[in-house]
Amino acid sequence: MAAVKISYEAPIRGLLEDISRFAATGRFETMARNARSVYDRRVGVIHSDDTWYETRMVSFMEWFIFDYAEDPANGGKTIFQLFLEENTFALDTQNREIAEALAKHEMDVFRVKWSAEGVMKVTAIFKDVNILFADERSGTFKSGDLFSGRALFYKERWYLSNGLCVHPSKARRTIKKEMKGFRKTAGADIRDYLLTLTAMSLKWERSRNIDINDIYKPVIV
Repeated sequence: MAAVKISYEAPIRGLLEDISRFAATGRFETMARNARSVYDRRVGVIHSDDTWYETRMVSFMEWFIFDYAEDPANGGKTIFQLFLEENTFALDTQNREIAEALAKHEMDVFRVKWSAEGVMKVTAIFKDVNILFADERSGTFKSGDLFSGRALFYKERWYLSNGLCVHPSKARRTIKKEMKGFRKTAGADIRDYLLTLTAMSLKWERSRNIDINDIYKPVIV
């Protein structure tokens, strides 16, 4: 009998959707409004006619959930931390394990080496390692493509969250050099740099007539 292939991607996306619904409740309306103001200043205003509008909105939502923690009314905690505090014991075993994996998720810029049949091999530029993603969206990527995102390790496999940010392949050299600089700094946190890259990506999308090197500029001086 052939082995049954088990996919954990749907449960992961299901829990992410549950957390997003939690974040969208009225109690966080002020926090969300403040977060959007900060995000728009850092990244740029997202318009409904943007090519990757839906993906960018998901990226904002994940930033709001996992990274934004500037609301004193919530003790400076992220939405994800609040979700765990209030819902962990109500989760079943699988969702609790996924939540634990999400709590340890990593952010990076990934360069695609190859993709086929729900599997995608990439180079994580900051970690400087090759990893395999189990991802149903693998067919939308080709060798050389570049994107930033959140990766979690669950059941001995790597998965991507819903929010991705695409970057031009020609920016790889600059990004790789910047990441190398961050690796030299002990305990470096690249989240702020990735937010800057998101802003660069938005500018690139709207200004294809501008040279890539004039958009993806070094930030480490």
